[in-house]
Amino acid sequence: MSITDALFGIIDNVGLKDVFHRRETDLASLRAPLLKGIERSREQFGKGARGPNRWWSVKNGVVALTVKLRGDMFDINGVTTNHMPEDRFPEFLDRFREAVNAGEFDAELINHGEGTAQVHIGKAGKERRSGISAEAAKARGAKAAASRRANREAREAGATG
Repeated sequence: MSITDALFGIIDNVGLKDVFHRRETDLASLRAPLLKGIERSREQFGKGARGPNRWWSVKNGVVALTVKLRGDMFDINGVTTNHMPEDRFPEFLDRFREAVNAGEFDAELINHGEGTAQVHIGKAGKERRSGISAEAAKARGAKAAASRRANREAREAGATG
């Protein structure tokens, strides 16, 4: 083997070029809007705020939470809108904040809100209020997430093509 063969054997202009030009992900800046929204939701909920641009709404003692970041829906538990008992919502927000700070939603933040990270707060001694099982609800949410993903891809393909 010649010296130039050895030299050229070290060079990788195909694989390493992409690595060289890839931007490093700043997780703190990705987490910041989500953490800000969690705190805003806590303040609004504590004041009983009923106005536009909220992530949550309350009806019949149940909170419906739909997280929106940068114009996109943010999936939690594989679904866009999650429901929980109204009295447990502050606890959920605490655990949600902890999960974000622990990096459990980093993949979803990097992938613009799509992923499978889960935050569980457990039961408060009450059975499910809806007639649908947890498995069916999760399957329904996964189907809805897949549909949203397909629609988003179709929109993006139409915009570029």
